[in-house]
Amino acid sequence: MADDKPKDDKPKGDAKPKVEEKPPEKDFGIQIVEVLFMLFVVVTLLGGVLASATNFLSGINIKTFSIEHLMSTYTRPFSSVLNPIGETATVTSSKTTVYDEAGGKAVGTQKRFAKGKVTKGPVEIGGVKYWYVDFESGPDGWVAQGDVAIVKSEASPFVKVALWFYKISTWLRYVLWFLIVILVFMIVYILYELARVRKNMRMKLNQVNDESISIPLSINKNWDRVLLHVESYNESEWRLAVIEADIMLAELLDTMNLAGDSIGDKLKGVEKSDFNTLDLAWEAHKIRNQIAHDPSFVLTQREARRVVALYESVFKEFSFV
Repeated sequence: MADDKPKDDKPKGDAKPKVEEKPPEKDFGIQIVEVLFMLFVVVTLLGGVLASATNFLSGINIKTFSIEHLMSTYTRPFSSVLNPIGETATVTSSKTTVYDEAGGKAVGTQKRFAKGKVTKGPVEIGGVKYWYVDFESGPDGWVAQGDVAIVKSEASPFVKVALWFYKISTWLRYVLWFLIVILVFMIVYILYELARVRKNMRMKLNQVNDESISIPLSINKNWDRVLLHVESYNESEWRLAVIEADIMLAELLDTMNLAGDSIGDKLKGVEKSDFNTLDLAWEAHKIRNQIAHDPSFVLTQREARRVVALYESVFKEFSFV
């Protein structure tokens, strides 16, 4: 095996220890897209269920549940009442305009279900009959006969419940949309917080791992770097630790003014009486050569630590670290 002094393996400048490569984590934006996609799938499935329910109801005559049919169960048209004066009327259209006089100036509107007592009428203007209704609340005045009906009886409990759901259906839709928007923002916020917590946990774990490696500072910064490499979780850094330690061995031998161009040549010229750890230097250097020249050579962290310890014994003999 070659004993040439390594030249290209020496890191240039104050190279920092390599950080252990970790598998890439899923981007936060991708997580949001995935959650939104899942929401879309859920909404689509719900839409399919609702469509099926609608088709089922249409097969049993959905008109039975229309607002007009429900109101017709407890009202009757003005034309069927001999004298509507004094009767209670209710608005059956979505809303009706209230006039100051029959066919005159509008003074306001009344919404569906608004009730009042019929006090005057009818007055026919342009083929439309008008009745004066004293409503329980809101503006009173003349309303078109086609927009109101006479209350003939109390609505049944079923009809009351159905009409109550109809009354709240409009604003309930807005509430549901508002809740969906809030839910989406909450999901995004939770994902953001989870990502932040994971990041903080990784930083704390890395800090604990770094603090658990108790490495005393030496007089040689290069040696501190070697120790960081050998305590890494990356196999490539274990190899780098041995290679950099061998570079330090070359620097040590240079200070001894030994003959020879390579580390092997210089070690051969050393008197063992002057170099108590000569055998350790030879053993460590041979492992370095295997790492540098044999791609199939497998280096475990345990072996890397052992080889680094050999170099350390050599360096301590000459107060090099």
